[in-house]
Amino acid sequence: MPDELCNSEAFASVENVYQVAMLEIIDRIITEPGDRFEALKNVNSMFGFLSGVKIEKMQIVNLKIKAEKLANRYSADLNIEEFNFEIEGFKYHALTVDKSLKKATSKEMLTLIYKNKFKKSYPNITAAFENVSHIKATSKEMGGTLSFTSLANTLVPALSSIDGSSK
Repeated sequence: MPDELCNSEAFASVENVYQVAMLEIIDRIITEPGDRFEALKNVNSMFGFLSGVKIEKMQIVNLKIKAEKLANRYSADLNIEEFNFEIEGFKYHALTVDKSLKKATSKEMLTLIYKNKFKKSYPNITAAFENVSHIKATSKEMGGTLSFTSLANTLVPALSSIDGSSK
């Protein structure tokens, strides 16, 4: 009878650990998409003007305001004065040289900048496009990762240590 009681308590303990781990997983599934969406909105507010459509349609004053904010945030990569000068030249020169730039996303813009050899003429714009192309949904700016593998790596050892199968 004492053995049955111990087994029952051990099972209840394993079940409890499992329930807690599952609640953590469910909580992450519910909260992380919202957190990630907010992070994407923040990234879009910084880099959203870096598309052909936006550059073409925005007034130069507004482009320069956005460029200055971005240059302040990434001051190690972007020179504020040069970036402001480049954004105006890019709007009036590069978008007319290659018409496909007008409809390009920021990722496509970087490819077209390299294709048209604009990197030397627009080094700060190139750096800005390189920065935005390296931001991923799994980066810290995006609110972390939604990784079931990492959750499983937490859950399995916890369960194993309780039932003694961790050896």
